[in-house]
Order: sequence, then C-alpha cells, then structure tokens
Amino acid sequence: MGQFVKKTHKRFPEGKVGYLTIVLGVYNEVDEKVTHGQILYVKELDERIKEVFGNEELIVLS
Repeated sequence: MGQFVKKTHKRFPEGKVGYLTIVLGVYNEVDEKVTHGQILYVKELDERIKEVFGNEELIVLS
C-alpha cells in the first residue's frame, strides 16, 4: 500500500487551492497498484463525512 500513499501525497496543482482533495481508489494488494482511481476536489465536507474521516488521512474499506 506504500505506493498508493506516495502517489496520493504528491503536490496538487495550484488551481485547486482552497479545495480539499479526496482520492477514491481500488488498491490491488497482489499487484501492489491502484487499479481504479478518481480524485475529487471539494470545497467542504458535511458533518457526517467529517465524523467518519475524523483526523485520518487514509481510510481503508474492505
């Protein structure tokens, strides 16, 4: 999973200043690569999402 974390922590384009970045991806543990991914830029998160994320930078769903 190290490669996924490295890829998602690159500097983001200046055009996205003021936005939060959320990366959704499917990580294949066997091949150690992201097989599907999408980057979302949002202005803010609602209270439910903030509650789920907490202070975590990476959330893994199984």
